[in-house]
Amino acid sequence: MLIRIAVPYRSDGRGKGHDNDLCLLERGELWTGEGSYRASNDRGPRFVTVGSQQCAIHAVTLISRHLYDASHTSDGALPNNWQGVTASPIYCEAIDAALIDGLFVPGGPTAHPSQEGGRNKEKVNKPWETARHAQEEDAIRYCRDQNIPVFAICGGSWRLAAVLGAQIVGFGPSSGDMRTHNKPFNAEALLVSAHDVSIESNTHLRQLFDSDYRGYLATKERGPQESVLNISVNSSHWAKSVFDRDETATRVSALSGNVAEGYEDQGKHFCIGVQWHPEYAQVRLMRGDEDESAPHKLLMENFMRATAARHAAVTIQRAVREWLKVQATQSSSQATGGVVLEQL
Repeated sequence: MLIRIAVPYRSDGRGKGHDNDLCLLERGELWTGEGSYRASNDRGPRFVTVGSQQCAIHAVTLISRHLYDASHTSDGALPNNWQGVTASPIYCEAIDAALIDGLFVPGGPTAHPSQEGGRNKEKVNKPWETARHAQEEDAIRYCRDQNIPVFAICGGSWRLAAVLGAQIVGFGPSSGDMRTHNKPFNAEALLVSAHDVSIESNTHLRQLFDSDYRGYLATKERGPQESVLNISVNSSHWAKSVFDRDETATRVSALSGNVAEGYEDQGKHFCIGVQWHPEYAQVRLMRGDEDESAPHKLLMENFMRATAARHAAVTIQRAVREWLKVQATQSSSQATGGVVLEQL
């Protein structure tokens, strides 16, 4: 079974931004050098097992027409390899035409439009960056409406938080939060623990750290999750999402002090954002002599397992609908002496 996960193109000029999809696919080291996201040119799929079914995960680069148009009206907006990306067979223009099973929203080095001040704020008003934020939020809204699993990390989680009604607030330049959370975005820093995070009990995020998670339908059968889980995480962000606790407290599912490190829409089967980078931490996350990567690998696997389970559920639904159509057609044919009613 082939599972398709959309990854929005990261139009920040880094050159390999769209290769964030390889965070889903790589099995070994994610860097060969500073600024490189791939360990090799191998784009072979990653596999997850759902029940007895082995599923191949295939990442699809999402680039909206609006983002494409914006790239031709701004100064040096996109990387030189832009044409190579749009010519790729793993490129789709519209989220509603992508036939995807999940959405993975990567981070980015620029502020969110709602953030007051903050790092790289001057880039937000560029046409390509405005279009990127809009594309990611549109994709998140579409997938929420369709109950397609959404997993957003770091800057991508700000887009999810904004859709959920949060405000994005920058850390003060000399604050303790800035020193704790704003580590460099490079291999050396992201493969080392920055701080701990408490995963709240009885949340979907907490469930994803259980090895017996079974995917899409598991939110209706959560089982006991009464304990808070403390894990080590990497960190490379300079702002936080602030929710109205009176209305959205159930959406905050992980905390580091007063910083919301994880949040979710509990009304959906899978709609989760985290501030750290589990896609890198799954490779290795060192704290002293201990490798803390295991829970992050499980988190990534369970996101992909949720997309696979959703794919299976939709496939079954479609098969049942087709069977019902056939039964209705046959019944109408018999009732009319063999003449099939046109409205069927």
